[in-house]
Amino acid sequence: MAIIFANLPLLNLMDYESTLLLAFFHSLAVVCLATRYTQKQKNNNYRLGEIWGHTVVNSLLLLAFPFVVMVISGLVNGQCNWLSGLKFFFFYPVLSGFFAASAGFAVGVYTRRWYWVAAAFFIPLFSLFVELFRLYIYPQIYAYDPFFGFYSGAFYDRLVEVGSAFYFARAYHLVMALIIVQGILFFKGKKRGKTDRFSILVLGTAFLFLFFTSARTGFRGDRNSIISSLGGKLETPNFIIYHSDEIKPKNVKFIALQAEFYRQELNRFFQNSYPGKVNIFLFDSIQQKRRLFGAHSVEVAKPWLSEIYITFRGLIHPSLKHELAHVWASMYGDDYFGISFTEVFGFIPLPNPGMIEGIAVAASFYSGGMSFHQKAKILHNLKIAIPVRKIFSPEFFASSSARAYTQAGSFLRYLYDQKGPEKLFELFANGGNFERVYDLSPEKLEEEYLNFLKTIKVDQEIMAVMKAVFSHPPVHKSRCVHQVAREVQKAKLAFGSKKFGKALKLFQKAIDYDPKSLYLKMYYLQAAKSGKYYKDAFAKAHQIIGSSNDNPQLKARAVLTMVEIYWFRKDISQARKTWQKLEALTLSRDLKRQKVLFKLILEMTSARRKLFRNIFLKPGKPVEIATKLEKTAAFFPLAKYLAASLLLNSGEWGEAAAVFRQVQPGTLPDSDFRCEFYRRSSIASLLVLNLKQARESLAKFQECPQSYSNLLNNRFLNYMEANRNNIKLQ
Repeated sequence: MAIIFANLPLLNLMDYESTLLLAFFHSLAVVCLATRYTQKQKNNNYRLGEIWGHTVVNSLLLLAFPFVVMVISGLVNGQCNWLSGLKFFFFYPVLSGFFAASAGFAVGVYTRRWYWVAAAFFIPLFSLFVELFRLYIYPQIYAYDPFFGFYSGAFYDRLVEVGSAFYFARAYHLVMALIIVQGILFFKGKKRGKTDRFSILVLGTAFLFLFFTSARTGFRGDRNSIISSLGGKLETPNFIIYHSDEIKPKNVKFIALQAEFYRQELNRFFQNSYPGKVNIFLFDSIQQKRRLFGAHSVEVAKPWLSEIYITFRGLIHPSLKHELAHVWASMYGDDYFGISFTEVFGFIPLPNPGMIEGIAVAASFYSGGMSFHQKAKILHNLKIAIPVRKIFSPEFFASSSARAYTQAGSFLRYLYDQKGPEKLFELFANGGNFERVYDLSPEKLEEEYLNFLKTIKVDQEIMAVMKAVFSHPPVHKSRCVHQVAREVQKAKLAFGSKKFGKALKLFQKAIDYDPKSLYLKMYYLQAAKSGKYYKDAFAKAHQIIGSSNDNPQLKARAVLTMVEIYWFRKDISQARKTWQKLEALTLSRDLKRQKVLFKLILEMTSARRKLFRNIFLKPGKPVEIATKLEKTAAFFPLAKYLAASLLLNSGEWGEAAAVFRQVQPGTLPDSDFRCEFYRRSSIASLLVLNLKQARESLAKFQECPQSYSNLLNNRFLNYMEANRNNIKLQ
C-alpha cells in the first residue's frame, strides 16, 4: 500500500490523505493478525498482559516498512514539513494500530476458531459504517474514528490540521482501548488487586468525562450541539435559519429575504415546489464552520436532510442559491440521498459529481456578473476545457473545482434550455446516462453544445480576468497543499493581530513550500505593505511582476501596491513612473477603477495628497474615516462615492444610502465608476427598503456591460415590495 501511495500525487508525502488511508488499511490487517496471534499464544499459557504487549509491538513493526517507504518518498518528492508529517504518522497509523491491536486482542481472548479472524476484519468496517451513519443523520461532515483517525469532511478543503479536537478524540480512543484491555486482564487474569480496580475506576472516569464533554471539545456533535453553539434562530414561511449570534440581526434578515426569493426562482426552474421547510445553518466565519460542522472554506448541502451549511460572506451571498438548488434537485434524485447516482460495472452505485454539482450551477447559473456559458466559452478559448464524458465521471475531481463546476453547469443548462427540463431531470435521476435519455452519445451532444457556445460573446477583458481564476491547480496537483494552508492560516491570524513581522515569516514559509505560487507572494506583499516593510514589499512585488506574464491581473495588483507604497513614502515621481506600467496591461473593471483613483491622487497638489494620505494611513472607525472623506468632496467629488462604499461595506446601511444619494454620477471619473456606483447604490437602497431609489439605480446599472446580478433584478424588487411587511430589515 505504501509503495502505491508513493507513486500517487497527494499521497506520496507524509500528510493527511496518505496517513489516513494507511491508518485504516493498517487497522484492517492488525485487527486480524492480533486476533489470530492472541488465539495461538493463550493456548501456550502466555500471560494475557504479555500477549497484549506483543500485539501492540507487532502493530508497530508492521508500520516499519510503510514508514521507511514514506520517508524515502518524502525525500524524493520533497516532504513539506517533516515534523508535521511525523505528527500525522503518529496520530493516524500509530495510534489507530494501537486501538486495532487492542480490539484484535479482545476478540482473540474470547474466541478459538480461525473464522473469528474473518469476523474481526469487520470490526473496523463496522466502525466505519457507524461514522457513515452519523454523517447521514447529523449535519456534521467530519468524523473521528479509532481505526482511521480524523476525516475532515470535504475533498476541496486545503486546511487540514491536527488540532485540539483531534487530541481529545485520540485520548478518547486510547482510553477506550485501555478500558477494554484492562477489563479483560481484570476478569480473565489471575490477580485482581486494588491497583487493578483503581486503574479501571480511573479509566472509566476519564472515559465518561471525555464522552460527555465530546461536543464541547469538538470531536463529537449533533444537530443540537450546532444549534446551541450558534445561538440565533430566525424562522420564515419556508426556512429556519440557525445563525451565529455574532451576525447582526438585520444581516440575517436580509439573507432570509434572499432565501425566500430564491425559493420562488428554484420552484420555477425545477418546475416543482419543494415540500416542507429547509434549514439553513449560517456561521459567522470559516473557523466557526470548521469547528462546529467540519468544512473550512467549502459550502455544503445535505439534500436528504433538507439542510444547507454556509458561512456569512456578505449580504449578497455568493453560494446561497447554489446550495439551495441541491435541496431542490433532491426531488429528482435517489430515495435515500436525493442525489444523482451512476452505475459502475452495471450494478455498483456511485455518486455522479458532475450531475450533482452541474444541476446546482445550472439552476443558479450567474456569478460575478457573468453567465456560466461565458465562463465555459473562455475555458474552450483557452484550450483548457475538459471533455464532457470526463466531467460526468469520477474524473470530475481530477480538475480544479472552478473548471469542473463551470463546464458541468454550462452543459446541463444548455440541455435544460435546448432540450427541455423534463429530460434533464430524467438524466439527473438515472445518473447521467446520456444515450438512454437523449439517444445521443456525450460526444455528439458536446458537438452540438460547442456550436452553441460559438454564439456566446465574451470580451477580451473578461478573458484576462477569468484566465487567472482558472489557473488555480486542483488540490491533488498543488504543491504541499495542506502545509501551505496551515502556514497561511497562521499568517492571516498574525496579520489580523497586526503582528506583521510574524506574518511575513509565516507567509515566507508557505512560499518556500510552494515557490511557484504567485498568490502566496501577493499575500506576502500585502502584509509587507501593511507592516511598512517596504524594502521586502518591493522585492516581492518585482518577483511577482517578473513571473506573472500569464496573469496580468496579479501583475497589475503588484504594480498598484508599489504605486501605493511610493505615495505613502511621498516619492510621487517614482509613483507616477510605476503607474505608467499599468497602461500596457488588460485590467478587470475593479483594477481599472483603482488605476484611475491613483491617477487622480497623483495629480493632486502636495497638500491634498498629504490630506488623503493621513486619512488612509491613520487608524479609525469606518464612520470616522467616511466623515473625513466627505469633507474633501469639494475638491474631490469621488470622495463621496468612496465614503458611501466604505459605509456600505462596514454595515452602515442607512448612512451609506444617504451619502450615495448625494453623489452626482456625472462627477465620477468614467463609466466604470458610474456603473459600480449604480450597483452599490442599488444595494444600499434595497437594504433600507427604499425600493423606488433601488429601481432607479438598477435601471441605470442594467445598461452597463456585464451588468447581470443574480440578486439585483426586477424580480427581486417585486418580491421585496410584496413581502416588505413580512420581514423587516431595520
